[in-house]
Amino acid sequence: MREDYSLAVTKDYKIGFWVLEPKIVSSAKENFAQSLRVLGSIHIQDLEGGADDPQTLDQDLLIVDATHFPMDYFDVWMQGFVKRMMHENRIWIPALIYGDFEFDSVKKYMDLATQKNWYFDLVSKHDFETLPLRVANLFKIHDHLKEIAEYQNTLQELEDKVKNIENKMRQP
Repeated sequence: MREDYSLAVTKDYKIGFWVLEPKIVSSAKENFAQSLRVLGSIHIQDLEGGADDPQTLDQDLLIVDATHFPMDYFDVWMQGFVKRMMHENRIWIPALIYGDFEFDSVKKYMDLATQKNWYFDLVSKHDFETLPLRVANLFKIHDHLKEIAEYQNTLQELEDKVKNIENKMRQP
């Protein structure tokens, strides 16, 4: 007997969905939406321009469907993808890359995951059941990153105010 577990998130989240091989018809987006219903209010939007799509900046998470992407080119694509995501404030948007991965092919990205200041997850199509939990974790990471950015802005504002006060005190 299967029990329903609720991982319900506490706010509306926006997911950008990017298919690396758009010429191949797939039910992946519908499967993702069905699987993620347990998380609550989630809006999935197609991003035809991928990481470079201007709408990417409005997303809380980017899901990349790489199931039909040739794995011979995945390494080169991944390196370029990480560079683009670390540019122009995309660093705040974690990504989940879904594909036909085996552990041996995924473990080479562990160094990339630990060396870069950007969060991503590689999910094998064999681990589809773990998708809601992984997405919930990436949402939490996204929320923490937003908090850090807000703290950083507040700290900068306070530093500016202190400098202004110090400058006024130095004036005769």
